[in-house]
Amino acid sequence: MKRLCDAIACEVEVPTGRFMCPRHWRLVPNPIQRQVYAGYRRAGNARQLLQDHRYVGACAAAIEHIAGLEQQPIDNPYRRLQQVLAAQRA
Repeated sequence: MKRLCDAIACEVEVPTGRFMCPRHWRLVPNPIQRQVYAGYRRAGNARQLLQDHRYVGACAAAIEHIAGLEQQPIDNPYRRLQQVLAAQRA
């Protein structure tokens, strides 16, 4: 099963379980890549993954970094999800 890369305006298909296409993933700074990987390893399933505040924040940071490099307007669903998670924790 395939899905689209999470970088804004990218139409490249990636396998399920991948966050971004190889081209965009290489643009993500290593510290953010490590945070994404750590969250992925912590999660037992997709539901837990999307409830992990640190993972969601790392994904949001990756998208925003690439959007800045590509001068794309930022419409970041991971940042919105992070806000929902924060409200649930409060």
